[in-house]
Amino acid sequence: MALPLSYNLRSLTSRWQATVFSIVGIALAALVLVALAAMASGFGRPCVPPAASTNAIVLERGMGSELMSDVPSSRPP
Repeated sequence: MALPLSYNLRSLTSRWQATVFSIVGIALAALVLVALAAMASGFGRPCVPPAASTNAIVLERGMGSELMSDVPSSRPP
């Protein structure tokens, strides 16, 4: 025999603290997943070979790879 929907809703309101903690925990887990996926995408992008022979990789002085280099773009203000 199934429980009525009103029983489930009443249980959520009477145990509101556990409900809030569950929602916050699920939101934090989703946030961490999105952040890690964004980091993985950002780290993988510089490692892709250039698409054309006219593209160049500019490294900061003393750096051995493009992941460690930080050369700001020179755009006029």
